[in-house]
Amino acid sequence: MLTALALNGCSYPRHSYSSTDEFFASGKVPVPSEFRRGTASRSEVDSWSSSLLAEDSLEFDRVDINGDRVGELFVSSPAYRGTGGNDYLVFREGRRGFTYLGRLFYGSLRPIAADDHGRARVITYSWMGSAECMITIRVLRPDGFHSTATRILPCGDSAADGEGGRLAKLLFDSAVPSPEVLQMVFGSEL
Repeated sequence: MLTALALNGCSYPRHSYSSTDEFFASGKVPVPSEFRRGTASRSEVDSWSSSLLAEDSLEFDRVDINGDRVGELFVSSPAYRGTGGNDYLVFREGRRGFTYLGRLFYGSLRPIAADDHGRARVITYSWMGSAECMITIRVLRPDGFHSTATRILPCGDSAADGEGGRLAKLLFDSAVPSPEVLQMVFGSEL
């Protein structure tokens, strides 16, 4: 469950961040050095996230995407949540502070086994309307999350008993999907 937090009760960050619309305009924003070095404080995460999302009311969630038993911090704004999902800023917390990992858009997310190079991977699910959803495998690289395989499947009430509905359930309603299930859904894209 996401936890809502109003930023006006947070400690003050060491740096100030100007609001920008580049996050939604292009998706590309300069990452401050403290987030590249992994030395950002939690208050800096809150402040920078607020400047990018143009919101003071943010939601926070922790999901362990790399299997180290420490949940990465996912930050979003409830104001931008739609039927397809929401944009999330993702941060890893280390001994010295937080590192910015990248941006994800999803309605549902599930960590899966690392790729052959040991990089963290997730499956995201986003409702597209017209009883279709997009299911994507994303791998975490040093410069953020990258799509490695995507499928458009029928889903929702009209697809509950169809092949697409069964495939989506195999990915999201069970334990971590096996390599066989991933192969069945994504085929040669893996």
